[in-house]
Amino acid sequence: MDKETLLSNFTKSIGEPDATTGMYGDTGISRRTMDVYIDNLLPRITDDNTVNDAFIEAHVNFIKAMGGQLRHEQSEFVKNYKPNQQQANDTPQEGKDNEVLELLKSIKNENKELRERLDRQDQAKSQSELREKVIAGMKAKGVNDEYVLTTTLTKHGELDSKKSVDELVDSLLPVYDKEFSACRGNGAVPRTGQQQQQNTKNETLKKFKERHQKAGDLPVAN
Repeated sequence: MDKETLLSNFTKSIGEPDATTGMYGDTGISRRTMDVYIDNLLPRITDDNTVNDAFIEAHVNFIKAMGGQLRHEQSEFVKNYKPNQQQANDTPQEGKDNEVLELLKSIKNENKELRERLDRQDQAKSQSELREKVIAGMKAKGVNDEYVLTTTLTKHGELDSKKSVDELVDSLLPVYDKEFSACRGNGAVPRTGQQQQQNTKNETLKKFKERHQKAGDLPVAN
């Protein structure tokens, strides 16, 4: 993300700098101070998608708080200013820039926590969407026991997002079948398709037996 784009995201909330004072809205932040802030923030943005509404709101709130702190310190400086003090030789702007750098250091951890929280939200959403697709795929393969299906997915844990839905379904079906047998007994057929296949097999064997009994190849049961 370039500097101008990031700055425009902030100015939508804090306003453009005043033509006379050079301050952004009522924040108490000057153009130079904002430049320092933006220049230090940009290297930490590794993905443009992280610059969303939550990101902008967090930094706008911090900028306003930083401006309030700077105004307070300037007020205290004026109130306690004495010409014969060594601090009279310091330039106010240098003090501002040093203060901004210190404040930027203090938000490094806050930015990291914000990114991690947003990453967790994105991951949870991705897992939820992937889980729904896998469930639909398993049901299409004859899975119809909700309890066993939920148990299977819960025990499996996080789904591998690097695999396709078909790969996940194929790997989970045997696990589901095993879980079904454990929950419902070995005699039960775990999936609808398998039941249909078993019925077809039984019907075929029955017809085969009847045909050979009529032909005298097999004895007729009394």
